[in-house]
Amino acid sequence: MILRIPALLVLGLLAAPGPPPAEEAAPPPGAEGEYDRPWEGFLPDPDQGFGDEEEGDSGSEWFGLRVLDAATGRPVPGARWVRTPEMGPGGDLRADAVMQVAVTDAEGIARMESLPWLWKDDCHWLVLAEGYAPAHEYGPVPETEVLLERGRPFRGVLLDPLGRPVAGGSVEYLGGCSHGTAALRATTGADGTFTLGDHRCRLGQYWIEGPGIASDLVAADGPESLGSRPAVLVGEPGLRFEGRVLDPLGRPQAGCVVRAWNEQRGPATMTGPDGRFVLEGVEGDSIVFFPEGDLTEDEGDWHVDDAVPGVPMTVVVTSLGVVEEEETATVRIRARTADDAPAGGVAYRVMSLRTFRGPAGTTASADPGGANDPLPGEALEEIPAGPFVVRPDNPFGKFEFDHVMGQAATGAPADLLLEVRPRPRLRVTGEVPEGADLVLALPGYELDGEQTPEEPWSPWLPGDATAKLRVEVEGAPPFFFLVGPVRDGVREAKVAIPEPRRVILPKGAREAELLDGEREVAFRAAGGALETWAEGRVTLRYDDGTGTTRELEVDLPPLEGGTVEVRPGEGRTLPEEDDDAEEEPAAPPGTCVLALRILDGEGKPADALVLLDGAIHPAPEGTLLLEGLAPGPHRLLVARRDEPGGGRELRVLLVVGKPAERTVRLGEE
Repeated sequence: MILRIPALLVLGLLAAPGPPPAEEAAPPPGAEGEYDRPWEGFLPDPDQGFGDEEEGDSGSEWFGLRVLDAATGRPVPGARWVRTPEMGPGGDLRADAVMQVAVTDAEGIARMESLPWLWKDDCHWLVLAEGYAPAHEYGPVPETEVLLERGRPFRGVLLDPLGRPVAGGSVEYLGGCSHGTAALRATTGADGTFTLGDHRCRLGQYWIEGPGIASDLVAADGPESLGSRPAVLVGEPGLRFEGRVLDPLGRPQAGCVVRAWNEQRGPATMTGPDGRFVLEGVEGDSIVFFPEGDLTEDEGDWHVDDAVPGVPMTVVVTSLGVVEEEETATVRIRARTADDAPAGGVAYRVMSLRTFRGPAGTTASADPGGANDPLPGEALEEIPAGPFVVRPDNPFGKFEFDHVMGQAATGAPADLLLEVRPRPRLRVTGEVPEGADLVLALPGYELDGEQTPEEPWSPWLPGDATAKLRVEVEGAPPFFFLVGPVRDGVREAKVAIPEPRRVILPKGAREAELLDGEREVAFRAAGGALETWAEGRVTLRYDDGTGTTRELEVDLPPLEGGTVEVRPGEGRTLPEEDDDAEEEPAAPPGTCVLALRILDGEGKPADALVLLDGAIHPAPEGTLLLEGLAPGPHRLLVARRDEPGGGRELRVLLVVGKPAERTVRLGEE
């Protein structure tokens, strides 16, 4: 047991304040192996913080951290400690700009200036060390101690919504939200595969980016293991926007940040010297522009909500926001079927050929409710005066039509006729697993659904677009099936799920699961067996029916549909977990006592910190009594609070029944 005693109670054990006698600098007789030498390190303050100015507390000038191995308790030297402020991105290209980095010394201790005049709000505190999983903390003030655990690498494959590999994509591991600095990064190869270094899948999330997918966050424990096969990450559809940014005089605006708000992290890019930009991985059609010298107060002044994916647009921006065309005209759209019937619900986009932007909408399906409402099959839109084109917008709508061009002028509406035709429908055949989720994917778009024998899923889709049906089943990787060409108004997707491998369990087994380290392996329970599409070696953990948990390594059959059988009693026994069990009693305390008097360079009591047996003890008045110590040698580090350098390193030999008293003078050579 370690006990802290106020200074007045310790004075009886210590000599009166003042410079120690010269002979105390040498070890006392019989204390062979003791030493007292300079130490230029730093000790983290358990009470570090920004203080309270109203109370006269200026706070800590330095922040400190001690990094230890969680399994051994030993210091981890060479670890990097990273501080990243929690900042909204605004006009910045990235939101994860590192503020400070420090490296742990031989004691596992790192320090960095607190810098309260620059930032005193929430931060991401990241610890990185070779061979360990990254550690992440969040808050304005860091913890003083971090225990690093071992992790495991993660091998995966990044696919687009159609099941194609995303080559050259990026996968980052974040300990916290998307504002934080990435702890690990990987780039996908030509086959979409990647490997992230050691980390804990139970914590954090992945940030994925790449051609054809939306930039997005994925929970780190979301992708299930497939054994020796790479785990599968499927990105949602991401759109590409491009164009140029000009000022009102028609000159290119370089350095304008262009971003979308999928997440705070992005996606984001910046205009080049010619004012041009390309922004990929966007969800929706809302783009935000941050020009240099921004004077706007309303965030809406930055937005462009009528961008057209894949079409180079022109955006005029001033320091007061996006400039919209003042001269507008009305376009009246009339949609008619082949038999000249009004067609309601036709999705369209009216795009100005001056700005290559424009509103999207649908023709009315019901009778007008007011004098200004459009008739069935019609719609009204306001666009910049001049040439325009109307094109289909929703690829899953009932109707499609050819692009139609027109000329809009102020004063009178421009009438435009859309001759629409019905789209083909999807037909899903084959055996669809019960409870499966279906996703119809096109380049840039996808639609969710489900199918039952009583209610087949049959959405509309374009007749000429590449399409895939994705089947998602719990406990299985996603399966992709090609949608065929149009035949008699139908495009067919035939589902044929490959046979799983089966692990046959002993009779009476329950609560069985497959694991790959701490990551779950994709499987489903099926009548006394586990079915999985994983490959290679996995860990089986199960209750054998008697309350005993067993665990063994299982080599899955090499062929689809193969089986492996587990014999009764097979596998090592795991210790029982008892949530109500009391903690094991601590080892009996030692019987040795150490009294410290700590002085500064002028011989006055020092506000100090002492590191002994892995714990840091404050000595604000320069005195500290430590009881319950084990006999034998003890190493101590003594330093001034919130001040690097000028400390002392001591080795003290403690003997039962002989309280030890030591005077430490800081700042001595």
